[in-house]
Amino acid sequence: LQPTNSRPRHLIKLYRELHGFGFEVTDERVVYLGSRWYITSAFERVTMDAANDGNELQFPGTILAGRGDEEFDRYVKHHSDWLESDVRWNANLDQDDVQWLEHIQTKQ
Repeated sequence: LQPTNSRPRHLIKLYRELHGFGFEVTDERVVYLGSRWYITSAFERVTMDAANDGNELQFPGTILAGRGDEEFDRYVKHHSDWLESDVRWNANLDQDDVQWLEHIQTKQ
């Protein structure tokens, strides 16, 4: 699956929605093509026991970061700079963008 665009909040909304329906992310890919980022994610339905055991939402990019994917590192830099630029221009960030920034900063 792909979100409507690669901005982190769209990925988080997609992941959260699918998590709520009992799906977990199983794979991620990232490609930069034609000056656009494309992140594709694969999900798998988990058993009802696993769905009800309180698993936390897995943040977008967790699998990519675990692999040490250099393209994902460039994606993180691009989107971190973009979001920080939004803040400098007094834009209010969506709460999902804020959570993503906080999550990424703890991983670096």
